[in-house]
Order: sequence, then structure tokens, then C-alpha cells
Amino acid sequence: MNLLPTRVELAYNYAADLNIWGRYAESQEVLNCLSSYLNDYDTELLSSDNAYNLGQTKKCFQHLEKASLMIPNRFFPLWSRFDLARETNQTKEATQLAYSILRKPVKIASTKVEQMKKDAHDWLKEVTPSNATHSIPPTQ
Repeated sequence: MNLLPTRVELAYNYAADLNIWGRYAESQEVLNCLSSYLNDYDTELLSSDNAYNLGQTKKCFQHLEKASLMIPNRFFPLWSRFDLARETNQTKEATQLAYSILRKPVKIASTKVEQMKKDAHDWLKEVTPSNATHSIPPTQ
């Protein structure tokens, strides 16, 4: 199955529908194809449900464990503070928060956390003088 990145949400919704219809193996096949485009908490939970219903207890546990490590809740409050500081032109505060986001370790990568880090990185590149960009940590 060849998926274009612009069709990721549609494919995820299709996998979720297949799961609801009890077509767990097909749902997992779609999720496997999606994995290079989308890898987040929701895909792991759906994969765990597919595995559970297919009697694959070990895989179910692995997906649940991975989901528990990739929950972006650790990043979201920090990113929300950064976003608010940015929107209200509190440049110094936004800069400090952006650096905090970039330095915060990621236990397991997810698209949501990657987007938060990219957002902070891109904003720092905008507000940092070009001769000082060497001090901006790269996104992970």
C-alpha cells in the first residue's frame, strides 16, 4: 500500500473504521503502512487494540508500553506556555521556553512532540540573529 503524506489522516481513520468493524488484521496492515508518516499515541493505542483482538497479548502489551512513553503531555504544557508567550510578544520568555522544549529529552519520538520541537526551533531561528544560530540546538 502506497500512502501519500497528505492522505495520512484519511488512512488513519480508515484503520480505525476497520478496527470498529472487527477487521483487526486489515486495520493493522494499514497502520503498518502509516508508520513512516504517523507514529503517535493514537496509532499505538489502535495497534494495541488490534493485537488484543487478534490474540497477540505480547504485541498488545508492547504497543501499550510504547504509548505510555510517548504521551506528549509532558511537552504540551511547556509548549502552550511558549505559544502564549510568543503570541503576546514576550520574546524573552518565549525564547527561554523554546530552549527548554528543545533540551527536554524525548523518551519515544512521536509526531506531536516532533512538531512542538520543530515549532520552537523554527521560531528561535526567526528571532535569533543569523550570527548566533550556532547556539540553537538542533531538533531531534
